[in-house]
Amino acid sequence: MRALFKILSYFLLLVISAVISLGIILNTFYSDKIEKSVLKNIKSQLITKIDLADVTFSLWEHFPFASVKFNDIVAYGGIGFSEDTLLFSKEAHVNLSLFDVALKNYNIKKIHIKEGLINLQYNKADSANFIISKIENDSSKNNISIEEIILINTKINYYRPKAKTYINCNVEQGIFEIRNNIIDFNTAGFSKNLAINRMDFLNNKKFSIKSSIEIIDDTLNINKSNVLIDDVLLKLDGMNVSNKILTLNVEAKDQQLNSIIENLPDKIKKTTSPFITNGLISANATISKKLTEKTNPDFNMTFKINNGGFKLKSIPFILKNITTSGNVDNGQNNCFETSIIKFKGFYANTNNGSIKGDFIVKNFNNYFLYADFNSSWDLAELNRYFQDSPFINLQGRLNANTSYKGNLSFNKKFQDYFINSKHQSEAVFDNVKLTYLNSNRDFEISTANCNIENNIITLSKSNIFTSNSNLQFDGDIKNLFKFILKKHDKIEIDGNLNSTKLFLKELMSANDSSKDERSTTILPEWLYVKINANINNFNYNKFNASTLKGVLEYDKQKLKGSNLQLKSLDGEILGDFILREPTNKYLILNTNIDLKKINIRKSFESFNNFNQNFIKQNELNGIGTIELDIESHWKPSFILNKDKLNIKSHLIIEEGELIDFKPLENLSTFVSLDDLKHVQFSTLENTIEVADQIITIPAMEIKSTALSVFLSGTHTFKQEINYSIKLLLSELLSNRFRKANTSIKNEFGEIKEEQNFSTVYLKMTGTADNPKISFDGIKIQEDIKQNINEEIEIISDIIKEDITKVKEKKEKGDDVLIEWEEERKYVPK
Repeated sequence: MRALFKILSYFLLLVISAVISLGIILNTFYSDKIEKSVLKNIKSQLITKIDLADVTFSLWEHFPFASVKFNDIVAYGGIGFSEDTLLFSKEAHVNLSLFDVALKNYNIKKIHIKEGLINLQYNKADSANFIISKIENDSSKNNISIEEIILINTKINYYRPKAKTYINCNVEQGIFEIRNNIIDFNTAGFSKNLAINRMDFLNNKKFSIKSSIEIIDDTLNINKSNVLIDDVLLKLDGMNVSNKILTLNVEAKDQQLNSIIENLPDKIKKTTSPFITNGLISANATISKKLTEKTNPDFNMTFKINNGGFKLKSIPFILKNITTSGNVDNGQNNCFETSIIKFKGFYANTNNGSIKGDFIVKNFNNYFLYADFNSSWDLAELNRYFQDSPFINLQGRLNANTSYKGNLSFNKKFQDYFINSKHQSEAVFDNVKLTYLNSNRDFEISTANCNIENNIITLSKSNIFTSNSNLQFDGDIKNLFKFILKKHDKIEIDGNLNSTKLFLKELMSANDSSKDERSTTILPEWLYVKINANINNFNYNKFNASTLKGVLEYDKQKLKGSNLQLKSLDGEILGDFILREPTNKYLILNTNIDLKKINIRKSFESFNNFNQNFIKQNELNGIGTIELDIESHWKPSFILNKDKLNIKSHLIIEEGELIDFKPLENLSTFVSLDDLKHVQFSTLENTIEVADQIITIPAMEIKSTALSVFLSGTHTFKQEINYSIKLLLSELLSNRFRKANTSIKNEFGEIKEEQNFSTVYLKMTGTADNPKISFDGIKIQEDIKQNINEEIEIISDIIKEDITKVKEKKEKGDDVLIEWEEERKYVPK
């Protein structure tokens, strides 16, 4: 064994020595000849010219091959391109077998190009500049039979106008092995451009390709190829080019979705600019194209995404844990317009909810979405997506089944697309809380069922609370989405409103239109309402009512209440009203009210004595039936314009009482003060008007337990009074009043009951706080004159009768002269 090892060692040493000796001999004595022979062989195989600086033969630089080194070699293009550079290399090597060199057989099998430039191009006639080899070869010994090409730091330009294809890349290192019909290559570099039909597929990208190409006749197959673009690994398989048809299969497995998007052509990547997405994607794509046609290739891809994420840049809309599968196809015309993406079994989490369903997106130039999905939302999250919404501090949950058909975008255009889309949802709201604008009133919705059909929301089984009020609304709400998105100027509400208790003042404080930038008015311009109301318990300040029913309509800054009926103040109230705002911040209220059998005292209590102090709730009692026609004007900040307040009223008060009514006690000179402290009357009826800040009371009779009073006059809003009071003298002269009021006897002397004058006229003037009682001399004069005139008429009739019986005899008599003292006030003692 040892002897055999020695023999082999000697033999190997001998071979090496022989090779070295042969190399020294070739390099010393035959290098010039080899250089010239190789150069001559190359030129003989080409139809183009070659320029170079110098040629150097080396036995050791690429050992075990001998090599011929060309410095600054330039090869020019073929026919029609003779002035254009096809190849330039700072340094190029042609490798030869040592045995071939020894046998003077200079077959070129390997080419090594360093610091080179390769320009491959076609002219307008689709002729190539790299067709440079001769068809016939006159030497069977010396030919170019390349088995391997190595490129180091070599730039490659490829341009074919007819195919609209342009490639500009730098190969840092590439090895191309050629064996029979198969080319294996392993190359890495940097692509500046790879453009087809003006779409750049590799713009400033690193790449690495390991592939095997098989060429059989006119068929080209690519098998088991790995392509790494930046950090995206693709596998190519089954590429086939035959009969002018190209087909290619591309596979990506568990690749980063954001990396794939980053490496998409700019035109495609631009469509994803409004959002950020990530996750792992696995996909299989098929590309096919008829090379004779100028259209884009057919593209079809199936994909699956796991652990995905999606985030819009314009608003804080985030989806997490996305899983889905689907398909992408560029459609009948192989373009963006006919492209379609289908998502099957899509599932994603929001911050505190989820979305699941199926989606179809068509037309990549203007996305059109078909969607059927179930979703669950945290309303606090959803509220942030509609930053212009007047509803703030939104809390609670929304569960919905939704169908959507319309355009889609990831910017502000989506608002218009949403409004014009066809969409339908069945939604349920649970435990919702919200605030309208900046008011301090919170609303709670314990539950509400919604059917949303485009821009119409049909609400049912709603239960809404705000402070002490609760509302149940069933009906339609139109244009709410349009209004929120500022695409429509009005919300329309039509339905039925039921409530077990409603506190109106609380609701009014919740609607502070001054905080709505859209409104410069008190009554909103953006609302239309028609509601059938049914309220069990109604409250406004101290006013309470039950079983309130009626129709409320609101449009064009006019609120109308029709056929209103309610029970309150121990009676019944019927009426209509119209509230309008003819100019900004100025209100006019017209009201027709019928109050039947109401408690007068409770009405004064409920309405704060009607903001007057002349008569108060504890001083008046009775049952009232009143017909009111009111027109009131209200300045900004709800200030009553007293100058324009007009009231016409017809009232009947039954079982009335005046208790400790101070102005009435001023008649104590004539009536016992004890009797005036609690005056009862059976019926009081009159028509009272209010205009120009004056309350006008026509003549009316009050038949009371103290005395009968005839009263008329005026009462101003400044509490100035001017009442005419007529007391029946027969009552004043009764034994009861004479005993209690001796001052009457002192003033008038001894008055007998059979006297003709049966009334006493008084005036009450001054202010409500300081009334002054005086005799009304003018009224007394008018009364006496009327009585005298009546007596004169009687006497005249008697005289005429006498004169008729006797002869006509004229007797001149004295005229009747009545003198009156000046009116003087009566000051009670």
